[in-house]
Order: sequence, then C-alpha cells, then structure tokens
Amino acid sequence: MEMSLDVYLRKHLFANSKPLSTKLDIIEQIIEQVGIGIHSLHSKELAHRDLKEANILVSGSNKLFICLCDFDFVNDNLTTSLSIVGTPKYLPPEMISQGILLKKNSTKIDIWCFGIIIFRILCELLGIDCFSDCPEEILVEDDIRLGRAKDSEQLRQYLDKKLSTSELLINYTLGEGRRITRFIELTRQLLEYQYEKRPNASTLIELIQTP
Repeated sequence: MEMSLDVYLRKHLFANSKPLSTKLDIIEQIIEQVGIGIHSLHSKELAHRDLKEANILVSGSNKLFICLCDFDFVNDNLTTSLSIVGTPKYLPPEMISQGILLKKNSTKIDIWCFGIIIFRILCELLGIDCFSDCPEEILVEDDIRLGRAKDSEQLRQYLDKKLSTSELLINYTLGEGRRITRFIELTRQLLEYQYEKRPNASTLIELIQTP
C-alpha cells in the first residue's frame, strides 16, 4: 500500500515496538532512496523546491520503495525565480532573508529540506525535545523553523545542543551509536546556513554511501 512518508512514519515506523536495529535499517533506506531521487532530479538541472515528508511516497514494509512526488514547484536550476514557494517550516535561510532564489541556487534548497526531514526523523527516533531552549527566531507558531535562525552561529549552537552525541548515545550500543552518529553528521552537513557550503547532489550520494 502506497502512502506519504509522514503517514508511514506516524503509523508504521514510530507507532509500534520495532527493534531499534530495524528502525535504523528503515531510516537508512529512506535516506538512501530520497537521496537518489534528489540526485536524479538535480542531474537534469531541476529543483523540487517543496521537498517534505508529504511529498515523498513510500510502499512496502521492511523493504521499502520510495519516490518523490508533487512536482508543482519544480524549477529550472539555471533560471532566476522571483517567487517564494514551498512550506514555511522547510524554507532555507536564503529564501527567508533574501526573498528570492538566486541563479544556480535552487538545488541547494532541496538539500536543506532533506536535512530538515532527517532532523525531524531523528527528533522522533531519539526523543529530542526540539522546543526546549529554542531561540525565539526559530520558534514560530508552535513550530520549529530552522531557516529563520538569525545567523550561522545561532543555527550551529541550536544543532549542537540538540544533536549532542555525548548525551544522545549514552543508552545505545556501540553499533547503534555509530549508525545514529552517521545520521547526525549528515544532518549537520545538509543544514548548512550558507547554501554555497551545502553539498551538491553528487556529494550527497557519497556522504550517504560512506560507511
């Protein structure tokens, strides 16, 4: 049965007592297949611009089949767009502060959105309270919008606090901790405040496939 990723996470991954190792296996599949979908799109010089759980389709049980959907806002990466599109909680800093998409920048929006997706999955998986000690710029209407951080330092401090491996991994085995650490490090690289420093889709695949 096919469903959106947000429904799958809510009803299947986090709603039952699956062993942690199984959950980590599934999250790895999600990250790898979404990454491949992003790479496929970007290789054609196209950007999705509204990447979120609701726009990712999942089918299967332990062996997942995942694809991107809802291409209403797809943009030619070589063209300047004067419109702001997407979902507020997923918008990157450059869209909020500049109000436009610069040339050859659109694909980096997808990279940021992917980082938000993984961050949200990690918060649920690890029981991270993303609302506590949250800067007022980031907390908007009872939701977390990391793209509204006032600068790279504020974003870094928030992520350091929420994704501290020394605190998060204390109750996990060495093998589990290593896998979770990979997810955390990938999230940090995707949620780079300056879009020029975010990895492109080819580097993204390399990061995902690096053991």
